[in-house]
Amino acid sequence: MVSASLFPFDSNPLAMQKSIFIFLLTLNGLFLGGQDTYSYRFDFGFPAAELTSIVATDSCYYSTGIIADSIPPFNTGNIFVKFSLDRQVLIAKTIKDTSKTYETWRNNLCIVDSNRLAVAGYTVDSMTRSLLIVFPAPLH
Repeated sequence: MVSASLFPFDSNPLAMQKSIFIFLLTLNGLFLGGQDTYSYRFDFGFPAAELTSIVATDSCYYSTGIIADSIPPFNTGNIFVKFSLDRQVLIAKTIKDTSKTYETWRNNLCIVDSNRLAVAGYTVDSMTRSLLIVFPAPLH
């Protein structure tokens, strides 16, 4: 009596290993496509700077982020940067204070209208408060 198995790889473990290898190779190929990143090292004059939001337009990139100084009290500030399409820094403005911190960690930079960009965050002095920073920036 010949018994048929529901699993075709029961009798041939090598075929199963080859099938798993081909499956993983195919799955890996999907992930290798990935996405293009905007990975480039910039020097903004601060020992610590991290860009957290970016908005792309037809003519440039706008970005905001966090900056920190190496001198006590190590308060964090905010940076606004306008890049050309070739990754050249066109404008870099900072908001910082020795008694307050300004932080915009979320990726929420948005175009308000044709002349302004806005980003939400928080500020800390003796209390934590919400913050909305509006940047005048011509988008042409």
